Amino acid sequence: EIYTLSLHDALPIFGRVDTLSAGILRTASAGSLESSDCLVTVTPTNAAGMEYNGANRGLFLARTEKLVRKILEEHSVKNAKVTVQDQGALEVTLRARVETAIERAMEANPS
Repeated sequence: EIYTLSLHDALPIFGRVDTLSAGILRTASAGSLESSDCLVTVTPTNAAGMEYNGANRGLFLARTEKLVRKILEEHSVKNAKVTVQDQGALEVTLRARVETAIERAMEANPS
């Protein structure tokens, strides 16, 4: 079976490339304040930064800062403040929430 990509199909791809190169455009969040989850908010700023809040701050602050810096670098984000309200999230959950919040914050026209 051969599939031909039409212009209509390609437009979302084109828009996605423009969005990614534009950086953080708006404030966006992902996650929840439920137990074993975290709420991540990404806000556009002039310089990268992070704020961490959670009951186990002493245990997980360094891990969270390192992971957030790595994800921001992977997405070439330099203009965002990331706020994490940690409710005991596993590292894989934290990564998913940060990446989702970044992707949402890069959307020019969220649905």
